[in-house]
Amino acid sequence: MRVLIIICLLFSACSTPQGKLQKLLKKYPELVTTKHDTIVIIDTISSIQKDTIFNNVFSKDTITIVQDRLSIKYVNDGKTVYLKGRCDTIYRMIKVPITTQMVTPVPEDSFIEKLTFYGFWIFLVLLIAVIIALYLVHKS
Repeated sequence: MRVLIIICLLFSACSTPQGKLQKLLKKYPELVTTKHDTIVIIDTISSIQKDTIFNNVFSKDTITIVQDRLSIKYVNDGKTVYLKGRCDTIYRMIKVPITTQMVTPVPEDSFIEKLTFYGFWIFLVLLIAVIIALYLVHKS
């Protein structure tokens, strides 16, 4: 009897929830829905700035050069030349496609359906117990 109980426990422990789910999905593939989506990642390249100073230049002048994302400013105040350059921030968008599988939730059984299902099994077990009890009483 002990061996029978141990064998039953071993067989009942061999099935994992993942295995049960895989069997269920293999039997009912409509429970899984595949969703295709895209994630957009915005990557920024920071701006670059550079300053340079020249001493002892004789002309007084200011020049600004702007082209695309780069702007350069040349300022001469008589004694010192200021040269300032700046590049604006560059944004790069990366699109990453993603495929996910989602399990569609199954609606739970109503109380009446549960009562009908479990009630049948409870009735069957009680009926077998009564038959065994009557057999034992009648035998003795």
